[in-house]
Amino acid sequence: MARWAILCVFLLVLSQAWTLGEKPVPSELKDPFLFCDACYATITEVTAMMVQSKGSKLKQRIKTALDSVCSTDHLRRYILSPPKMTKACSALLKTWRFELEQLLQEQFHGGKESNVDILLETFCRGESSIQACREDQEFPTRKRDRERSEQQSKAQEPKDEL
Repeated sequence: MARWAILCVFLLVLSQAWTLGEKPVPSELKDPFLFCDACYATITEVTAMMVQSKGSKLKQRIKTALDSVCSTDHLRRYILSPPKMTKACSALLKTWRFELEQLLQEQFHGGKESNVDILLETFCRGESSIQACREDQEFPTRKRDRERSEQQSKAQEPKDEL
């Protein structure tokens, strides 16, 4: 019995991995910079919504998050303009919504709280992902935020007087 359960889980994971990389990238996501940052924004915002709505039924949490994530209200803090991000987010969900729903169910079932980095690697960048970002590519908005933080830290350091 346990062998069958393990085999079923393995086949489910294998089929999910095969499906993610098999779909053609929509024309709205042909720009690699936009595709990567749209995936980053979508996963970051969905993860935050999933964590905030803890306590509700999982299927409802997923539906609510995916139905609302592509609004400009959620996508203002990213590098590209909110209208561009909304269009890219919508194209991403139109193409890979089912796969993202499955991933969210897997990562949040049983009251678990997934980590945004795990979801980003699994959905956006990993070998079995939708491959929105190259393995060696830092997420554009995360890079900008890191650089800003470093600049602020430098500006706050006391200056050595000679």
